[in-house]
Amino acid sequence: MKGGFDVIIVTCAAQYAPPDLFKQLKPGGRMLIPIGQPFKRGQLLYVYTKDEDGKVRSRKDVGVFFIPMTGAMMNRPKQGGTSESSGEKTLPSVE
Repeated sequence: MKGGFDVIIVTCAAQYAPPDLFKQLKPGGRMLIPIGQPFKRGQLLYVYTKDEDGKVRSRKDVGVFFIPMTGAMMNRPKQGGTSESSGEKTLPSVE
């Protein structure tokens, strides 16, 4: 989609937020994604917001329980700068 999406909602639990999804968010957009181990307690819904400069902020919202993400993304190691944290975090800008 040219210009990106206003909202991306991921409906399966990931180990981390895939960097390629941030590239698909338009400035001012939000992504909701459950992050955590599949079939275990501790999954959290993260809300990522991309500002007008392309910087991404994250915050933990609520505990959730989703099925696991599958496919090639789950076989890739986590890349720096997209990990979950407590509270709010600023991520590098995404071009």
